[in-house]
Amino acid sequence: MIGSSELEALGDKLQTTLVDLMRCREREARYRHESQTLLGGVATLADAKTLEQVLESLIQVLKPFIGFEHADVVAWEGERGSTHLSTEPMRAARSWHMTPAFARAIAGETLVIYDPSQLPELAPLASEPGWASVMLTGLQAPGFTATLICRHARAGTFDLTSKAAMERCRPLIAQALVNITYRARLQEQVAVKTEALQASERRFRSFAAMASDWFWETDAEHRLSYASEPGYLDELTPQAIRPTLYDYVCNKQSCEAQQYLRLLEQRQPVRGVRMQVALLDGPCWMEVSAEPCFDHEGLFTGYRGTARDISSQIRREEELARARDEAEAANRAKSQFLAMMTHEIRSPMNAVLGMLDLVQHAELAPEQQSLLRHATHSARLLQTIIDDVLDFSKIESQTLVFHCETLQPVQLCQSLVEPLQARATAKGIALVYRVDESVPLELQGDPMRLSQVMGNLLDNALKFTEQGQVTLHLGWQDEKLRISVSDTGIGIAGADQARLFEPFSQVDNSATRRFSGTGLGLAISKRLVALMGGEIHLKSEPGKGSCFWFELSDMALPCHCQPLREESVATLLPLDVLVVEDSPVNQLVVSLMLQKLVGKVRLAANGLEALAQVDEQRPDLILMDMRMPLMDGLEATRRLRELGCTMPIVALTANAMAEDKACCLAQGMDDFLAKPITLSRLRECLQRHFGQRLPTRG
Repeated sequence: MIGSSELEALGDKLQTTLVDLMRCREREARYRHESQTLLGGVATLADAKTLEQVLESLIQVLKPFIGFEHADVVAWEGERGSTHLSTEPMRAARSWHMTPAFARAIAGETLVIYDPSQLPELAPLASEPGWASVMLTGLQAPGFTATLICRHARAGTFDLTSKAAMERCRPLIAQALVNITYRARLQEQVAVKTEALQASERRFRSFAAMASDWFWETDAEHRLSYASEPGYLDELTPQAIRPTLYDYVCNKQSCEAQQYLRLLEQRQPVRGVRMQVALLDGPCWMEVSAEPCFDHEGLFTGYRGTARDISSQIRREEELARARDEAEAANRAKSQFLAMMTHEIRSPMNAVLGMLDLVQHAELAPEQQSLLRHATHSARLLQTIIDDVLDFSKIESQTLVFHCETLQPVQLCQSLVEPLQARATAKGIALVYRVDESVPLELQGDPMRLSQVMGNLLDNALKFTEQGQVTLHLGWQDEKLRISVSDTGIGIAGADQARLFEPFSQVDNSATRRFSGTGLGLAISKRLVALMGGEIHLKSEPGKGSCFWFELSDMALPCHCQPLREESVATLLPLDVLVVEDSPVNQLVVSLMLQKLVGKVRLAANGLEALAQVDEQRPDLILMDMRMPLMDGLEATRRLRELGCTMPIVALTANAMAEDKACCLAQGMDDFLAKPITLSRLRECLQRHFGQRLPTRG
């Protein structure tokens, strides 16, 4: 039996359980109400389109949930803040200063202020209506930092329960702020993209209206479904019998038309295919471009493209091609004429100068000697003009050939300065040269063309200098040869320096009358230096003189290609050299040179004899002329290579054009020597191919 005391205990427990159950139901009801309120708030926030609307909606959602009378949103910029939004409009724009309480709220805490008068930041407001109870929490979003101040006129309104309710609402607050921020950014991007798309569409419509191109479209069978040019497509014509673009092509067997068909069959893009098509007003050249089109499932739907009338362009291209061919033919004819006339012009000039020189040694009256000096000067001037014109023509036609040889800088300067000393002395000018110790004793380059440039600069310096000094200086820095010619002459104004290097140009008319010359010297010098890999520079000032200078690289002799010294030449290289040359005179000249360098020299008059001699005994080196009777050098070289001969074959020819050299190398030759051949160039050729080593026969 259960006693009365036990029944009372059970009753108390039952009563307690019922109370707990009722409280649990109340909490569930409250949480259900909170959830419904929050869900309603989410729906309200979803309709908000601006930050202000989100803040207003948040306040409306939180007001019944938290139980505040008024709320303020203080937005912060650094340490300063202002009331961004308030349920009491008269409190908007109030200024605030950052304090620890505000900082804690921004950091994520929810603060319940039981006595606002105890906080310095709220003390001035504690006596005002509506500030008896305060709760703070932070609002954070990208680019926006704020504090939400919830307040009530009754003290003690906010407690730990209110704080817990606010904490439960913070995820909603944070998500709402993030959503509106990203929504604003998305709207901004959409607006920018929309404007760009509209601008692009307007631009395309404007271009399409002004363009002369056709715009066309086809179906999957390549029948035209759209053509912007009127008269070529009847909209009432059934699609099945509409024409294709290929139907308008005049020559359907042309390479271009067949290429167009192949691209269509492969469904490849069409890029600038030119075809002649039959239009309503006659044949016309069109340039067709198109892209294949596919639907969302990847099925081919046809082509979309343009057709441009290029008839005028084709005519211009044909005219330009004819003009180019005519110009090239004229240039070739000019070059051939000048090449043919070179000896015809120079030979009588050399004869005239030689006879004048002989007459100078005869006993003549003073008046006759004066006339003879004038005649000699005029003849030499005429020879210089002829040489300049011929050189300039070679440069213009790109037929000038450079010969790389060993040169001695000191001897080069001496050979230039010594012949000019008498002229300098007659004018009372000091003509000197200086070669720095850093300049190598021997260099590689074309001594004739280098002397031509240096001679032109020295000649100009002497011509335009009345007193003082002309200096030729050679220096060496950073593996480059620096050559300068300076004078104390009349100088050149800055405005005139730009056209100084133009062909047939001098500084001004007064200079033209005072100083003779064609105006080609500096133009030729500039182009020669450029062809050698340099650039002429000028520094000048009127009345103080001028300095012309340039730098040339790649002039140092390679370590493996140092020139054979005279003492080593005395010992002949044990080489067997075959000279294939049809001219007996040239055979004699080359063989005499080779006899100073190698142990054995053999001769052949044409390619057939060369093949026979090689079959009898293979030489170490072959010097092969290009033009010979019975079998030329190119054919002989090709056959030797087919027979497996690997010895060096060097072209030995008077054809010094660049295409001739390329042709020789293409046929299997290893090197190229342009006539006239010198002993030093022949020695360097041997050094290039054999160096100091003994060759192996093959």
